[in-house]
Amino acid sequence: MPLLLAAVLLLAASSEGVTQALERSCAAHEKPACTKLGLSLASGRGGVKDEARAAKLFATACTSLDGRPGDADGCANWGASYQRGKGGLVKDDARATALFRRACEAGSATGCANLGFMLATGRGTPKDDAKAIEAGIGNVAQIAPVQNARGWQTANQDKSANARIFGVSP
Repeated sequence: MPLLLAAVLLLAASSEGVTQALERSCAAHEKPACTKLGLSLASGRGGVKDEARAAKLFATACTSLDGRPGDADGCANWGASYQRGKGGLVKDDARATALFRRACEAGSATGCANLGFMLATGRGTPKDDAKAIEAGIGNVAQIAPVQNARGWQTANQDKSANARIFGVSP
């Protein structure tokens, strides 16, 4: 068997094993595993693309039904599903903004960056440049790069840098 084919088969088996492990962990109410499985399904990594199931997994990850806290990144991804109208969800900027806020308050860098974008553009919430700048650096001061509407930034940048990135005045 050629080496390349063996590597491809090993990678496929490994990916399938990871997916099965995530399925088991998510079923055991491990919220971050639900988020990771949702990301895999949303992107089609592992072979199957299923945006509807991904959105449901993000909701499961974000929601706490068993007394455990939800996963902040699950909330951010659930918000993104609403923002884009993916996975059978109706596009809803207000719901997306609420989920980004929840994610940001729980420490998600992605949630803070997306909340900053929504506040800066007035999508799903009244436009608020000052809050947009705060959300851009908010709870993620120790977390390295965060994505925003215009690319990547480091979370510990000052307010004027965030103002330039979001295109607003500090």
